[in-house]
Amino acid sequence: RMPARPAMVGAGLAFFGLYLLTSADGAQSLPFNWGDFLTLICAFLWAAHILALGRYSPGGDAFWLTFIQLATSCSGGLGWVILTGDLNLRLTPAVYGAAFYLALTCTVLAYLGQTWAQGRTTPTRTAIILSMEPVFAALFARAWLGERMGVWGWMGAGLILTGILLAEWNSLRGKKRLEA
Repeated sequence: RMPARPAMVGAGLAFFGLYLLTSADGAQSLPFNWGDFLTLICAFLWAAHILALGRYSPGGDAFWLTFIQLATSCSGGLGWVILTGDLNLRLTPAVYGAAFYLALTCTVLAYLGQTWAQGRTTPTRTAIILSMEPVFAALFARAWLGERMGVWGWMGAGLILTGILLAEWNSLRGKKRLEA
């Protein structure tokens, strides 16, 4: 199903806002290197992931879908390690403890939460909400590391927020009508 026009415009604003937020000097140049290309491929694959969850999450078992996602990811990662020969199991217990903690909280619980939530919302809404990640990253970098965003960064963050509000415009108007 094609998203509503406000959602499409909101996604476009969020995309452009992300560019302004993450580019070194805003709209002055378009830096594009191998890492940017890989990130772009990852973004398209993540969008496909969100669309697939939008199709299979409603009415599906969130635990089973999460297991499938994690098994697929684990198989791909293990395959890459085998191909490159970069497997190193001689690590300190502290590294294993940190890896277990991060695997549980940042992977298992995050995927389970997203899978459960996507059974109750649209893929478009999910994508727009997830576009807030770099805004929060910039705010935490400021709070914890003292990093400062320039004018272009603030404009990008504002465009992302505007994109979210625009994408949610129809549902916000619908709630106002129900309350009246």
